[in-house]
Amino acid sequence: MSDESRLLREIEADPDFRAPVLRIQAARQTATLLRTLRRDAGLTQRELARRLGVSQARISQVESGDIDHLPPLDFIHLFADACGRRLTLSPEAGIAGGPVSFPSPGEDARLAEELAPGSAIDTASADGGATVDLPKPSTSLEVVELSLAMPETGETVVRGVGFKLSRGDVLVVVGPNGSGQSPLLQAIAGLWPPASGSVRLDGASLNQYRSQTLASTIGYMAEDFHLRRGTVAENIAGFHGVPVSELVIEAAQSAGLHHRILRLPQGYETQVESLLPALSRGEQQRIALARALYGEPWIVVLDSPGSNLDSEGEEELMAALSGIKARGGIAIVTAHRLSILGRADHVLVMKDGRMQLFGPPSSLFAPRTSPADEHTKDTPVAADAVPFPSKGRR
Repeated sequence: MSDESRLLREIEADPDFRAPVLRIQAARQTATLLRTLRRDAGLTQRELARRLGVSQARISQVESGDIDHLPPLDFIHLFADACGRRLTLSPEAGIAGGPVSFPSPGEDARLAEELAPGSAIDTASADGGATVDLPKPSTSLEVVELSLAMPETGETVVRGVGFKLSRGDVLVVVGPNGSGQSPLLQAIAGLWPPASGSVRLDGASLNQYRSQTLASTIGYMAEDFHLRRGTVAENIAGFHGVPVSELVIEAAQSAGLHHRILRLPQGYETQVESLLPALSRGEQQRIALARALYGEPWIVVLDSPGSNLDSEGEEELMAALSGIKARGGIAIVTAHRLSILGRADHVLVMKDGRMQLFGPPSSLFAPRTSPADEHTKDTPVAADAVPFPSKGRR
């Protein structure tokens, strides 16, 4: 018997160490099951990440079998749903059709409580697992020399981006397709680990905060959002415990949905699955927007929130941004349309993964003074030349 095997048996026989050993086994078995589900569905990690509204790095983490990235039950449900499978999970019985079990009902509940689908942070492992309970941030958000890389290829998609926002600021991020706007927003939301640099709230990097604190501090909506089986109220609340009626209604009102929901057959208790054939993509996007606004998170990160909205929906989006600003929150938005600049305090222009400009919206139309472009010096940037992306990878 090898020393490693002997040590493992000794640890496994010790009750004080049995839970960690079970977590190691659960992480490995879960990773095997999730990889199989994804491959059977014919999906790449990138395609699945887009369906779930998370980073590709997150998918790579949960498929790695690393104990630090053991996903909670709600994430496994979402993963399976996105692969076209439905799993039956319980702490005692594990996953139907697979060998996965978790250490104990108490540990399983703790893990499940750490995931709020649609909100920013899903597990403490995403930021290293803080042990000191810092107070909720409320003053500043700073991105410090942030670089991001694709987990599978190591390709750098964001290089050395840095800026600072304060209470009440609205930032609009623009740029051509493939410029890194979506990865940047995912990193700010805590869904894409930095290759270098950091995202800091009130001076502390994300990995210094507990995941529960971040989950209630940051609301996130992905460009390729998806609704889940369940009621309208559950989708707005992100399936994070029992929906709080007051918070659900407030979020729906902020997204301009409340009166529309009241006209549904069962109102907030209507099953989303029964509505999907009739729900337009714009109406689905409003529900996803309400999910990002649930609980009035201090930071709201929205990736192309107006891409499927009509003129009425766009007005309600503008009103939501004004509401975030009025309560002292911070909103970070990518956009396809110039009209959203009317709500912006700052604009960040991205190109080829690098920050080209950060400043007030008026700076987009100011004369260029870069010595590298002398032939364009003092030539104003026309409104129709602002590099807004078309749909696709950003």
